[in-house]
Amino acid sequence: PVALVDTLQGEADPALTQQEEAQIEYAAVRSMREFAELMVWSDRFDASLWAICEEQEILSNIVRVLRATPSRSVVVQVVQTVSIIVQSVTTASSLHSLFRGGHVNSILQFQFDFDDEELLYYVVSIMKTIALKLDPELSCYFFESSGPSYPLYTIMLRFLDYPDPIIRTAVCNISLNIYLRSAPEALDFVVSYVDETSPNESKRGKHY
Repeated sequence: PVALVDTLQGEADPALTQQEEAQIEYAAVRSMREFAELMVWSDRFDASLWAICEEQEILSNIVRVLRATPSRSVVVQVVQTVSIIVQSVTTASSLHSLFRGGHVNSILQFQFDFDDEELLYYVVSIMKTIALKLDPELSCYFFESSGPSYPLYTIMLRFLDYPDPIIRTAVCNISLNIYLRSAPEALDFVVSYVDETSPNESKRGKHY
């Protein structure tokens, strides 16, 4: 994973030919798919392999790939990979491992180009899946008390008035699950955030 990040950081080198850039992108996309398969399989069948994934900091390196690449196809594959992992991991220990490092939170806060609807749908799908898996303990991995901030909630609100009804329905589902499943301190933030933003519509909606 580290070598992949280093390679992607060199992708912006103007000396690279189009063929070389395409080869780097292909290798990155293939690696992301393999990471997803590895983590999903290890969650279901081999806890010791999952532990190796943790030791190798695969999720941390996926975040580094996202930050390093100038390639849209790699960004899309990173988001697809995270979506597959979040949707497919089911055991409680793996979920805690997946969320507690803050890497998924970092991905949610990445400055995506949400004019790209394909990316938007994948990111909303990730948020919806997280919200469905939340419980008070897991929600604490997404709530940052030092801010305080709750990116899972505040990012979701950006799409409250999105033109596509599929996105609006997903946002409603995410919001409802956050209300029902968040820890008390996270829910307190949600209530205060709603109170603060209600008089000022510029803070919510129409930010896509």
